[in-house]
Amino acid sequence: KKPKDPNAPKRPPSAYLLYQNEVRKDIREQNPDMKYPEVLQEISKMWTALSDEEKKPYLDATGLAKAEYDKVKEEY
Repeated sequence: KKPKDPNAPKRPPSAYLLYQNEVRKDIREQNPDMKYPEVLQEISKMWTALSDEEKKPYLDATGLAKAEYDKVKEEY
């Protein structure tokens, strides 16, 4: 296995991860007794329930980050 270069550019987060990072704190505040895997399960259900239009900002942000990543990776 090839060793990982610590200077290599980091891959951009997916649209789901961007959504998860934005919503996680609110869910934890609303349900302080909820265990972390349950929080992730709830976020997953919420993401699935979103319409394509509601997901669009996250998908657009991912697209921009991916384009930037590709540019940096080429230079690397």
